[in-house]
Amino acid sequence: MHQNLVHVKHAGIADYDQPLHLDYEMHTLLVPAAERRFRTVICTIFLTDVGEANGPFAYVPKEFTAHLPPQRSVLTVEETLALRHRERALCVSAGTLLMYSPDDLYHRGTNLVGQGARRWSLTSSFYAAECTFMGGLRWFATSLDKNWPLLLENATVDQLATLGVPRPGHPYWTTQTLINLQARYPSWDLSEWGDVAG
Repeated sequence: MHQNLVHVKHAGIADYDQPLHLDYEMHTLLVPAAERRFRTVICTIFLTDVGEANGPFAYVPKEFTAHLPPQRSVLTVEETLALRHRERALCVSAGTLLMYSPDDLYHRGTNLVGQGARRWSLTSSFYAAECTFMGGLRWFATSLDKNWPLLLENATVDQLATLGVPRPGHPYWTTQTLINLQARYPSWDLSEWGDVAG
């Protein structure tokens, strides 16, 4: 387990409406791995009943987003609206467990409406022990910060390894992960990893 959070939402406290997005950028400085053994699973248990008024978890089935490259982790408002007719709201009873991958399920938070609407949930995230590049530590919550690319682009292999970045030759490095990572960090010279990955 690398993350364990309680979410308490009440109508009128905040704007919970979000664009469709993938969660992986909040769990790693890298990009999703090609091999399934490196995947993460997010588990959410709803502690209250969730109806249309309680800000249900909204998602778009993967068949309608498979064409989107993973570096498109956050869709624009326009793209979100264009997929709204494909969206499904998860209305469930308290005690329901939701399990999903942060790598490929586009989803979003929705607003709570109505007097006294609330939604409480417990979210825990898990990854395989060999996935040193995954984590819910505090710095990953700032992975969109402009300083991370600067660090990644200038650090040595050894320095990056202390942050969990796999060394060259690790099975994480494939042609696809290199392509996706280059899209996330265009100025990062990945040749040292690419030479090994082929």
